[in-house]
Amino acid sequence: QDQRLISTADLGAWMSGAQRRVYDTLDGLRAAGAQLVVVRHLGEFFGYIRVPESFLAVDLFYLVSGMVLANAYGQRLKDQGLRMWPFFVTRIIRLYPLYLLGMAIGLAAALLNMQHDPGSWWTQMKIIEALVTGLLLIPMFPGLDANGSSLNGPTWTLLPEIVSNLVWARTIRWVRVLIVGLCLLVGGAGVVMAEFQFETLDVGFAADQVWAGI
Repeated sequence: QDQRLISTADLGAWMSGAQRRVYDTLDGLRAAGAQLVVVRHLGEFFGYIRVPESFLAVDLFYLVSGMVLANAYGQRLKDQGLRMWPFFVTRIIRLYPLYLLGMAIGLAAALLNMQHDPGSWWTQMKIIEALVTGLLLIPMFPGLDANGSSLNGPTWTLLPEIVSNLVWARTIRWVRVLIVGLCLLVGGAGVVMAEFQFETLDVGFAADQVWAGI
């Protein structure tokens, strides 16, 4: 049977993960991080409450997500009981529906802004550009006026997450402590470079910052 094909029953079994554990503490951390992100992006609703370093909640999400994925899929990926294509499908099914909902809400807000604000930043071309690039998860890059994160700002983090998920799934069978250590050194060097260049770690969403976000 072609390994690229996947049945509905198999997909359900892989996604359910009968042997997975539930980590209530991690769920609590994710909830706290989500609250920090909401406060950051909707500060006008929270009065004087501000958490300047709340952007680090994104890094917290990545760490928690990595542990959850390792628990749910790690052993099956190592044993090749779960292959790349089914794993990719499960990630898209998990992430894409809510992502589309966020885009739809952002689109409605952008259209209302165009209608009621003569000086609106939005134009028909920017709306089209944001929808097309957003549906394909294309990041912001030089020469692009708008993308999916223009409709829903925090979603710029999804593409790096999906890419890192796939790299992890592809290489997990060969990962050793030394390789993990080298990855940490390279990542740490990137963080230091980003801090020196931008004087903040609140980066990654703009066209000239994509490398720092990764």
